Amino acid sequence: MGITQSQYSRIEKGDSDPNKHLKKLSEIFNCESNKVFQSKILREIEDDFLNDPTNNFQRVFHERKPGYVNIKIEGWFTKRQVIDNYEMLIKELDNGKLMRMELDGSINKIKNVIFT
Repeated sequence: MGITQSQYSRIEKGDSDPNKHLKKLSEIFNCESNKVFQSKILREIEDDFLNDPTNNFQRVFHERKPGYVNIKIEGWFTKRQVIDNYEMLIKELDNGKLMRMELDGSINKIKNVIFT
């Protein structure tokens, strides 16, 4: 297609407009250009999105920004996971802790860095 893997990934994720690549995509998928984003292909893209195992909740507290937190949330979370992470975040803010914690999926790997 004449694009990098990361550019193609952005197309798959919907982060980039694929219209300029329709002709080439239709050749790759062996279909008419108006069929590229229909039926089975769209279903496969949607399935990939829905089955993405990413589950990441990160927060960073910094001594120079007391009372603030930098939050990055990505992936699929159950309602219970959202509530648990929210409650934990509020407790950490209330306690004034300065730490970086990362929760990764159901394994819940936790890394702490305490600033003094």
